[in-house]
Amino acid sequence: MPVGYGYPVRSVMEASGILITRLHSDRSDLPISSPNEEQDAFAVIFQMIDFNRHRLWRRNQLVYEGDHPQAKLGMIDLRERWQSHRLSPFDSVHFQIPFEALRSFALDAGRSGFSTLHFVPGLRDEVVFGLSMALLPTL
Repeated sequence: MPVGYGYPVRSVMEASGILITRLHSDRSDLPISSPNEEQDAFAVIFQMIDFNRHRLWRRNQLVYEGDHPQAKLGMIDLRERWQSHRLSPFDSVHFQIPFEALRSFALDAGRSGFSTLHFVPGLRDEVVFGLSMALLPTL
């Protein structure tokens, strides 16, 4: 199931087991999302425009309140329950990647014991942002 967090999904495509979803709204009064379906996957999220205000909960605890500038990287572990309250217009592309794909990649690279990802919030990744921009006509 694509990552939609209870919001209408604008469009979805799949490439090599990775689900790519675009979520978009011009509204600033959306309700709090339903919790995601827990899955053995993670989501990498890129904002295509400045996202001025939202709240994010993990396991019913508020973990973030603020903005996400355009092209900034966000990541969530979908093995946990998440909810979002989008309080401003947004346009985002989500890459839902199964952990099994990463485990396979790690084994092929001679590494074992892969169980989670660590990332620094707020990083700007021009390469994946460019990839997201290139996918917009398809999405």
